[in-house]
Amino acid sequence: MIKIRIGKKKSPCGESKKIGFGQGTPPKGEWYKKQEIVVEDAKLLRELTEDELESALAAVAEIDPDELAFNQIFGAKKRLIIDFPVADRDTDAGKFINMWSEMADVGSGGNYNVDWEKGLVSGIRTLEDTGNKAQTQRMLRALTGEISAEAPKQKKVQMKIGKWLAKVHDIASKRQEIIQLYWKKHHEKHFKGERPYEGGQVNFSGIATGEIEELIGEEKYDRYGQLTDQLKMYAGSRGLTSYGQFPDKAIRDGKYWQQNAGFIKQNINKMTNDKYVIVITRDPVDMFRMSDFDQISSCHSPPSRPSPSGNSYYKCAVAEAMGHGAVAYVVNKTNLLAAADAETLEEAEANIQEGELFADETRGSHVGYEMDLQPLSRIRIRQFRYYPSNARATDAADYAKPSIEGGVQLAVPETSKMPYGLKIPGFLDRIEDWARESQVETMAGVPRNSNDKIDAGAFVIYGGSYEESSSEGPVGRRRLLASLFQSRFDEFVGEPKQDTSTERKLPKEIGQGIIQWTEAAVAAIVMRWNDAWHLRNPGLASHPPMDVSAHVHDHGVDEAGIVEFSIEGSAVMRIFWDADEWNQLPPLNDTAGDWIGDEFKNWELNFVKNVVVIKRGKYIYAKFDINNNSVSNLINWEDRKPVEIDLTHTHITFSPDGFEEYCKDLEKIDRQREMLKAIFSRIFKREKWLSGGEFSELAVYIEDKEINPDQWVVDTDGEYEDSYEATATLSYDFDHEALGIEPEALLKILNSRPFRLLVRKKLLKIPREIAETQYWLSIADSNAEYYGGIVRYQIQFRVTADDPDEQALLFRTLVTEVDDADEIALIMNQVIKDIQNARNPDFDERTGLSENKKYDADWAVKTWKLGL
Repeated sequence: MIKIRIGKKKSPCGESKKIGFGQGTPPKGEWYKKQEIVVEDAKLLRELTEDELESALAAVAEIDPDELAFNQIFGAKKRLIIDFPVADRDTDAGKFINMWSEMADVGSGGNYNVDWEKGLVSGIRTLEDTGNKAQTQRMLRALTGEISAEAPKQKKVQMKIGKWLAKVHDIASKRQEIIQLYWKKHHEKHFKGERPYEGGQVNFSGIATGEIEELIGEEKYDRYGQLTDQLKMYAGSRGLTSYGQFPDKAIRDGKYWQQNAGFIKQNINKMTNDKYVIVITRDPVDMFRMSDFDQISSCHSPPSRPSPSGNSYYKCAVAEAMGHGAVAYVVNKTNLLAAADAETLEEAEANIQEGELFADETRGSHVGYEMDLQPLSRIRIRQFRYYPSNARATDAADYAKPSIEGGVQLAVPETSKMPYGLKIPGFLDRIEDWARESQVETMAGVPRNSNDKIDAGAFVIYGGSYEESSSEGPVGRRRLLASLFQSRFDEFVGEPKQDTSTERKLPKEIGQGIIQWTEAAVAAIVMRWNDAWHLRNPGLASHPPMDVSAHVHDHGVDEAGIVEFSIEGSAVMRIFWDADEWNQLPPLNDTAGDWIGDEFKNWELNFVKNVVVIKRGKYIYAKFDINNNSVSNLINWEDRKPVEIDLTHTHITFSPDGFEEYCKDLEKIDRQREMLKAIFSRIFKREKWLSGGEFSELAVYIEDKEINPDQWVVDTDGEYEDSYEATATLSYDFDHEALGIEPEALLKILNSRPFRLLVRKKLLKIPREIAETQYWLSIADSNAEYYGGIVRYQIQFRVTADDPDEQALLFRTLVTEVDDADEIALIMNQVIKDIQNARNPDFDERTGLSENKKYDADWAVKTWKLGL
């Protein structure tokens, strides 16, 4: 039996001490008669007058004390007190000591560890790439929840304090030089030498990237970005501001350390005060009041205390209070000892195990131990559990039937964000140190893979659904674990999961109810994935490249009183072309009947149905519904291995996590966008809608031998479905004796560029008239060889799938219309005659080669003399 009294408490010597009421008269009425509450049979009951807290207290009314979080740390206690030595910020030494606790890593949130005796700083630091490409990749990872090899790089930094400061000064100075270069050029541009640049600007705040690159160049600006990333790695965001704008601060800090290192090393333990202490509490009221204080407000604040960020996550605080976490509060030590009527922290800890800890003016002075005892800052401590395997963790976080059986609790401080309330240096570090010291055996027992990497996929986070932006999702949860274990991101594998069952079961006056909660969760997933797809393939804002939607079906309550529901997903995909790639849009109804979807089935791609082709501005796109009643086979874009996509089982699910799997299947489809576009293009070209249809038809005719000329050798570079290039090769044997030209001279003529151009012109004259085109065909190759008394000349024409349809038609016309041996002989010999008459003034006009006079100099003067 546990007794919880809000009123009087028996002292160790048997006397009653007034506690919990402060200065004031307890209100009269029926509810005061119930102030002494006895919890029996594992019930923890409280009654408060404020309506919004009544419902919250009712939600935690039946928590078994054994089910509160972190029994392995707290034992039978609800609150712990730990010391919190803080250096005096009013002294130079205090400022120097504290600054190492104010350079939170941009990735993990952790600060430097300082070994004052050795003069060493160490810590895991994250090098972010803030270039445009890297930012896009990072946004995609955040939107899709990916943990990939492209995550920010991390390194373990360990340096002497003096060397660290010298390194920071070097980076910051080089960065500032680029800033000053820009402002100097900016000054010269605007004042044109009328007055000298005297400095004053120390950053690029408010300046557009294009304007900066215009004055200093893209290369310099890229270097500025690299230096910024390096400075942030070493000094964090706050250090980026202080050292980045004023690099000489690092020199001053270095000089101070050089002059005072000995004193600080000898007196470090005397330079801190005990003004503050930390109360770590898992008491439900302390938990759901985590932002109900003057100094502390956030989106977790109750409706009676509006927050600028809104109160949408108050329900999360209540869920945390239901045995799923703890909160660490910084309080004034003197006020705590007075409120607890204690002389030592040990005695104070024993005296604050009952009742409410903090006062509440809204509900009256009878609440809390003393009005002066107020929290100054707070950090959430999240409850993770780890399981023997990833599969077991997946079962534990099951949306419909979660189970904590076999899980080991782990207290993980929310260190990815600065504490709420006063920014007291060292708070984050002290809580993490406490968490490590209190869980040595627990942390040693975490599951690892064969490479001794921690299996983050075997972890599940519990409590409220709200996560800070920097610790949100699988990547953010892994960041919290990495900070606690003082490990790099790449020393973890897998994705931690989240259980939100407690919050979902809260009554509607606190939460939303299971249907509304599920709708909100699914809507967030829909928005995240649609944003990711649009970011990767911009398309048109109102016509996204992939668009998923979902509907939550309420199936009512079953016989056991459980609300039954399902989530049905659906999606539309669009493939884009530039409008000028098309000859025409398909005639009305020509894509009806789903015959295009049937063609995709030939490639085992069964998810395409209801195809329509639409023109919007400068784009034309094929839009199709994702066929949910399908199983398809694709090649995984990451490892190039076959993967089956079974939409029949994923498009209807019973949890947001299940719907997430449906979106992941859609992601696999979206990764095949180029392949899908190629198949669509093949179909549309064949129908002559998309440019390139003539080539597709040409490739079919060549493969089927419907084009089989006598004088030409025609070929493609593969089966017509995969063909990109078609060639036509013509061979002709010259009789050099009949021409009266020596073989060497004839070879030189035949291998010349003018001869190639003349032959092309003669061969294509009639085909170009028939095809009514101004295009020419590309010459892929031409050469002449002498053997057996014969000079053999070959010329090869080429057309590709990327060429205009008119060229493919010209190619076909050439090999079918100019295929008579006598006609070809006449053309070849006529070209030779034209060359023999090259000295005739009419030659240029007759041959059309006047634009090629430059090539002629050596050939006309020397080559003809050799041959004639």
